[in-house]
Amino acid sequence: MPISNISLAKHINLEPLAFADIRIGLEVYFPAVTGGVLRHRCLEFDGETATFASTDDLWPSIWTIQSNVPDLTVCEFHALAEALKKFGINSLGIMPNDADRAIVHRARSLGYAGVQSYTQACWTEAGIAAYRAACGPQAFKVAG
Repeated sequence: MPISNISLAKHINLEPLAFADIRIGLEVYFPAVTGGVLRHRCLEFDGETATFASTDDLWPSIWTIQSNVPDLTVCEFHALAEALKKFGINSLGIMPNDADRAIVHRARSLGYAGVQSYTQACWTEAGIAAYRAACGPQAFKVAG
């Protein structure tokens, strides 16, 4: 089962965070709402859920990493694919709705989508691989 938000965390040396690395007091980087990253410290860890809080008093934020979260279903992967299409064509006046944004943000927490802004989102390599594994190799057709 997937681990939520672990793909968003990086060690201070910018190496990817592994679940086995998590311990109370560990400091990592998480994305900041204003762009860039903020340093966060692990305050709680019970073996399944870790809570990280920003070390910057001016920019408070909390991130949770949780193991064994449910993966996207086949239907959710298809909904994600449709939602990401809307993010890609928003300049044509077709904007993602709240349901689209919700599935994209859930996919982001699983490492399947990247969100750059309110109007920009895309697949990650892990997302493409998971979509193909769930829906078959025909899930993506390569342009050519």
